[in-house]
Amino acid sequence: MKKSLLIFVISLVSILTWGQSKGDIYVSLTGVASLGKDYTATTLNGVVTKDSAPGTTSLAIQGEVAYFVADNWRVSLGFGVPYTSTRKGKDSHDKWLYDTVKGLQVAPSISRYFRLTDCLYYTPEIGGAYEFGKMSEEVTSGTGYTRDYTGWALYACFLAFEFKVGNKISLGVGLGDVSYVSARTSYAIGTGDLIAESGELKFNFNVSQIAFRYYFR
Repeated sequence: MKKSLLIFVISLVSILTWGQSKGDIYVSLTGVASLGKDYTATTLNGVVTKDSAPGTTSLAIQGEVAYFVADNWRVSLGFGVPYTSTRKGKDSHDKWLYDTVKGLQVAPSISRYFRLTDCLYYTPEIGGAYEFGKMSEEVTSGTGYTRDYTGWALYACFLAFEFKVGNKISLGVGLGDVSYVSARTSYAIGTGDLIAESGELKFNFNVSQIAFRYYFR
């Protein structure tokens, strides 16, 4: 019994500690998406009124270069093009108005690899990002104004996995994350500028990402 338990423990440790080797390098192309609708149900005098509205849409394409600085430890640097559309309300013609963000992003990260099976790895990740670009706000349908913005973010993704398709090809998947986002925008007022800053802690359960990775061995 003791011998069987010892074999089990050794096997478990070897599975959880073996993954990628120091010196491995990969390049990847990642797509990130957050889509959906917001649903509400209001009860007044026993009458239930249901409604739905467009939710926040976030899309991004990111290229990434990664290097394993030690066995199972990966650092990477990504360059992305993010896009976000946020519903803000309706105009006088009952049409939805949106705020949109288009920018460029630089995003370093670090990840720890745990081997679950011969081709499946658990890869929790933490990272940050610096972003700059243009923010557009609709005042009425089809009209509005645009301003510059910069921002940074810190995030942690605990539901991340990598599946080996072949010796050099793998597929990475991330589901949800926790992030803190800080943004700085400028408004032109007369001959001067008004600077607005904001910070927000987010628990993003509807964010998913898929990465196609090519390894150099």
